[in-house]
Amino acid sequence: MSKETQKLKEMNKYKNFILRKIIKKSAFPVFSLALFSGTVFYWNNQNYGLALEYNGKNIVNVTSEDIYEKATHMVKDQLTSDGKLQVENANSQLKIVPISKDDCCESPNEVKNKIIENSKEIFTEACGIYAGDKLVGVGESEEDLEEMLLKALEEQKKLYPGKVIEFEDEVELKAGYFAPEDIKSRDQLEDQLFSEVRKEFKYKVIEGDTISKIAEKFGITEEDIQSCNDIVGEDVVEGDTLIIILNERILDFRIFEITDEKKEIPFETITRNNDDEYDSWSKVVQEGKNGEEMFKYRVEYKNGKEFSRTELCHEIITEPAEKIIEVGTKETPQGFMWPVPYTHNITSPFGPRWGTMHKGIDIAASGVNGADIVASEDGTVEKVSHGSTGYGNHIIITHGRTYSTLYAHCQSICVKAGQKVKKGDVIATVGSTGDSTGPHLHFEVRVNGVQQNPKDFV
Repeated sequence: MSKETQKLKEMNKYKNFILRKIIKKSAFPVFSLALFSGTVFYWNNQNYGLALEYNGKNIVNVTSEDIYEKATHMVKDQLTSDGKLQVENANSQLKIVPISKDDCCESPNEVKNKIIENSKEIFTEACGIYAGDKLVGVGESEEDLEEMLLKALEEQKKLYPGKVIEFEDEVELKAGYFAPEDIKSRDQLEDQLFSEVRKEFKYKVIEGDTISKIAEKFGITEEDIQSCNDIVGEDVVEGDTLIIILNERILDFRIFEITDEKKEIPFETITRNNDDEYDSWSKVVQEGKNGEEMFKYRVEYKNGKEFSRTELCHEIITEPAEKIIEVGTKETPQGFMWPVPYTHNITSPFGPRWGTMHKGIDIAASGVNGADIVASEDGTVEKVSHGSTGYGNHIIITHGRTYSTLYAHCQSICVKAGQKVKKGDVIATVGSTGDSTGPHLHFEVRVNGVQQNPKDFV
């Protein structure tokens, strides 16, 4: 005897021993699947499968007990207690047979249909409605059920124009054999599937809960919670138990829309130091501008109100522009320099004069005509004006944001507007232009634009 023949003989002997151990008859669908697990794993690798015999007839082959187990659960879900009892009373066998795996059924739904088909003397061919793989109703024809489902969706679209309407769970129609008493007319199914059913349960308040947050969580109004719990306002604390009442359907709807929402991105304000200016000075060198970004949301609705909002994505349309402010860092001067080094003689002080208010001091002396006038403090020339009336030829210099000085009746001017000057720089010469009775410097010190007595500063 060849080695190959001997090996085959031993294999068949082992196979027959295993088959005698595991072939069982039982009331469907009770079956010792655990016993098969290790054995089927072995035979699956030897091109063997499981043959399901039902009432003495081989009805289907499967590659694993897992497919058979799923099919039996589907049978249980599909049948009423009476139909289930009749199927369970039928004799069934599951045994290992040498078959090509190409001849095996991989679909638990097909196996389920084969089992029920072979009991068709007690069942009727019809169409089942499955929501999330659970049988929720049985109708006579697939076409009629399709029409019913589409009609239900269309009615919701009329209530929520512009919104996307779909079933909350995935709905499938599957033809098969069902107990006659389970098959309903279209009117019966519409009432069964789409009528609201009152559901009451208890909810325990957790930390951070408010009436409005709880209402949002369940898609109901604050008044709904308050009325059935006899409470007012946000009067709930952690640990409280609330009664929540919901109206639910077997086939409920998901109502949502995808919306775009434009939002502003606030600009930032940046402050920069300017070491050439006094600490009382500041200037906006760049105006700020808000940016824009576009958000895309999925907004869901319940009971006609927004229930949840989920951000899908967002993109920046325009970047914000920073607002930039420069501020001076130099300490504000405690005293100003005397503006006419040639003389300190005051010919007309600050105060009432000739029935009016003299808003500066006049500095003059013999030989002062043409003498240098110097900047009383560091600053920026704000204004240079030439004229034959009033101040005549005059200069205004700003010293930070608060202070400024005016030099009037000049003979000549040697600076221009916008020019930076240092304390003591020559800016003009003494003259007698404008409304003047002789060569002199009319000197003013202004604080926030208001003339003050220069003697308090120089």
